[in-house]
Amino acid sequence: YEVALQQQQQDCTKILSILRLAISCLEEATTYTPCDGRLQNNLGIAWERLFEYHQSREKENEMSTADLSRLLDIRGQVAESFSRSIQIHTLCKQVGCDVNTDYESACLNYGLFLSKLDDFEGAIDILSLVAANYEESKDTDSGAVDASRVLRDASNLLGFCKRQIQK
Repeated sequence: YEVALQQQQQDCTKILSILRLAISCLEEATTYTPCDGRLQNNLGIAWERLFEYHQSREKENEMSTADLSRLLDIRGQVAESFSRSIQIHTLCKQVGCDVNTDYESACLNYGLFLSKLDDFEGAIDILSLVAANYEESKDTDSGAVDASRVLRDASNLLGFCKRQIQK
């Protein structure tokens, strides 16, 4: 039993180290390319994984004030990264760049994160930015399978969030 417990602790330490390294690398990359919304989206995903890691660890133990503070800080980093990604992609779209798929992915990722936190109203606000595009994409045969999948998923998640609020 002690050997298994020690192995589990080592695995958790490795996971935590990898997540911190990924975040560090992505943060460094954003200093060199601050207008790359994809980097911000990936940074948001990495922060989200760290949030989920700490959240799952804290469920096993009683949460101290410091632990709660750490979770709130990480949650803020997730929101900041996804919001920045959406902001960058919005500006790129306004100047005529074709970043629709990246924009839609960032909105879906952020909406999914908020829905996991039961922040359905926040998720609806974000998902509404792209869900209307789903009906339009069904009418065109653009061959963009990934884009239509992202839009379909965003539309389905938006419907789910709306149903949760109606309960």
